[in-house]
Parts: sequence; C-alpha cells; structure tokens
Amino acid sequence: MDWGYRPELAYHPGVTFSSWFTDDSAPMGFMARNHMTRVICGETFWDHPELDMEEHEMKSGGEVAPVTREHLECAKHKLTTHFGLVLIVENNTHELFEWLQPALNHLLGYPYFHLAGVKDKIVQNTTPQDTTEAQVRFDTLTASELQAATRANEFDIELYEFAKEVSRVQLRRLKAWWEEKQERVLDETLATKTKGEFCCGWGQ
Repeated sequence: MDWGYRPELAYHPGVTFSSWFTDDSAPMGFMARNHMTRVICGETFWDHPELDMEEHEMKSGGEVAPVTREHLECAKHKLTTHFGLVLIVENNTHELFEWLQPALNHLLGYPYFHLAGVKDKIVQNTTPQDTTEAQVRFDTLTASELQAATRANEFDIELYEFAKEVSRVQLRRLKAWWEEKQERVLDETLATKTKGEFCCGWGQ
C-alpha cells in the first residue's frame, strides 16, 4: 500500500546501509539476507500474513532463522519443478516479447493477439528514483558496503545465476517449439475468429 517506501527503515536511528546486512537488530534485516531463496523455497515464518503483515515485515535479521544451503537447493529444485517458465525481469525486452507474448497467449488459452504491441506492458526492473533522501544508489556504494551486501546474499546470488541458466534453456526450447507452431496457430486464429474476438479481451 505504501509502494515499498519504508520510513521506519530509512530513518531508523543508527541503521546504515551496511548495518542492514550485518546488524542482527536492524529492522527488516531478514529481507537483506538471501530473502528470495527463502521465498522460492517456501520457507515462511508466519501462518496468517494478512493479519499482521506490517509486524512481520519489520522483523530483524536475528528474529528469523538463517537461510542455509539446504534452502538454496530447495529453491533451485522448485524453480525447475514448480514454475512453468522462469523469466529474468531485466531481460524482458520488447524484442523477446515479440515472439514470447503470442506463444504464451497460445499456451494459456488467450487470443493470439491479446495485448499484442502493448509495449508499456513490458515493465523493466527499475526502482523509482528520488523517492527519499535516504535512497541508496549502486554507483555510490563503497567497497565495504558492496562486500556486506554480497556476503549476506551469497545464496540469492547463486540462485540468480542458476535462474538465468534455467530461463535461457527454457526460452530456447520454447522459441524452437513456437517457430514450428506459430504459422498454423495464426492461420487457425484468423480463419475461426473475428478481429473483435482477439483484439482486446482475455478470451473464453
């Protein structure tokens, strides 16, 4: 609801960028330590997040059990068994979606041309700038700050590299499949549906 802005963290007394990764008492510290490995593995630490999300999001690093290599292997396994397609957000270019969008439309049962050409639907992985004076920019990080962030997220970094390879293989296979199928799918779509049916809706 607050678009990711956390004044409690940004202005918490004594909390610096480096201490967020190293100080067990820093608020939200658990999110600075291999958090995506935890999430993709499915290791959460509350039963009813809708009831007390704010309280749990502000947990310090010391209040949550640390992520281990077992969690990392769990997350890697789930990426290849629980997800139909892994995409790397910063690689979602318009060129990729020229073929990926109609291929996914077909697989998901949407009209072939659903959202075709709507380039603003391709959202790049960017953070709004100048939302707070305490905002940290990558190009201004010191060597020690970068080292602290890297050390605290070694499993997330490894998971990210693994996800990139999974995505590369999946996209290569999907593109080869689609190149063989797309012409027939397009011909069938044009032959059986009116323009209004595949123009703007989600399909039936």
